[in-house]
Amino acid sequence: MRNRKYKKSFSLLPYIIVLVLAMIVNLGIFSVLRFNSAQLEIQLSGIQRNINRYTLEERQLRQVLSGLTSPIRIQHLYRDQLGMVAGTLEVITIRRANLAASPAPQPEAQAGWRDSMFAFFGFTAN
Repeated sequence: MRNRKYKKSFSLLPYIIVLVLAMIVNLGIFSVLRFNSAQLEIQLSGIQRNINRYTLEERQLRQVLSGLTSPIRIQHLYRDQLGMVAGTLEVITIRRANLAASPAPQPEAQAGWRDSMFAFFGFTAN
């Protein structure tokens, strides 16, 4: 009988307080995560702008490089800035009968390595 007299009543107040505190903590955590994701998004957009700028710069540099390495441009540089002129092409026809009878060719005067390089590419030094 004593138990019935002093029976505790069930109270929802502590559970409601714990639930409200848990919601406040969750709201704070979600706010921090949202703020952090906004900062990361700003950094990502900055990196994307840098990538776009560097891509455009690379495209421009490739155009300049292709213009500088074109054969016509190189020929103009040789002729205008270095003073080189294109050499002439000589064709020599050799018959088999003359090959055995002809004397061995005599070496010409020693040309410098620059002259031989110019001749290799079809130019003559001035």
